[in-house]
Amino acid sequence: MQNHYFNEHGYYSYSGYANPDNFPPLNATREAPEQREGFYPKWNGEAWDYVQDMRGTKYYMPDGSEHEITAVEGQIPEGARFAKPESPEGQSASTKGSTKLSFLKKCQWLKKPKN
Repeated sequence: MQNHYFNEHGYYSYSGYANPDNFPPLNATREAPEQREGFYPKWNGEAWDYVQDMRGTKYYMPDGSEHEITAVEGQIPEGARFAKPESPEGQSASTKGSTKLSFLKKCQWLKKPKN
């Protein structure tokens, strides 16, 4: 017989030996959680619920910054993408390159020696 423990938020923590002569502690149940791929067990006071486990999911913000979800029920912020953007928001890769090239040409023109 085992106790199946959960934390203060109800998320499954671990299982351990249970004394059959005692009731489970307040942070445990004798009902074993199921293992469901992509989901994590959460005790609701009467039974196990299964919440989508988003841990390890990577996403990218429009500025190109990469983030990873570390909480079971982590949220992906509005505007986030799963594919890494090629360049910062508002500039396509070709526009970004041509802007840089245009700037360099202007700088070279300013630095031309006078004859």
